[in-house]
Amino acid sequence: RLQNPSGGLPRILAELEVRSGGQNIARGGTVTATAPTGKSADLAVVVDGNRGEGHEFWGRGESGRWVELDLGRVAAIEQI
Repeated sequence: RLQNPSGGLPRILAELEVRSGGQNIARGGTVTATAPTGKSADLAVVVDGNRGEGHEFWGRGESGRWVELDLGRVAAIEQI
């Protein structure tokens, strides 16, 4: 689970990648999250591989939001 803090500097989330065996295994996972402000309810955008401008799932000022990824299996994680 990643959480945008309620206090301090809010972060921008454009993409969640989880690397295992050199591959991004996040794409096969199930995403749950708090509802993004003014965004589509399609949570697949969090793991679709697109980090381009305008594809942010949450932006500055959207503190307190969270995103959780269930990979559906045990994996050796190299990088998040």
